[in-house]
Amino acid sequence: MKIDKFAWDQENLEHISKHFVNSIEVEQVFDAKFIVRKTKEDKYLVWGQAYSGRYLFIVFRYLGKGNIRVITARDMMNKDKRFYLRSVK
Repeated sequence: MKIDKFAWDQENLEHISKHFVNSIEVEQVFDAKFIVRKTKEDKYLVWGQAYSGRYLFIVFRYLGKGNIRVITARDMMNKDKRFYLRSVK
């Protein structure tokens, strides 16, 4: 999946900041190796790494034509990190 544009607004920026994540880190995840899974509710789950090496878990909605709206982003829990590291080898 190719992501071209992120739909950021005050609501989702404030939400991810509660998890001490910023939009730059989220966008960096999509520049590297990441894992994406679609849910039954048409949301997407992403596991990836920012340039700093920080492991992030991201949830977004696909808006079409390469555009997404991030719902939340947080540091991966240990089980998420194990899943990610096993999957990207």
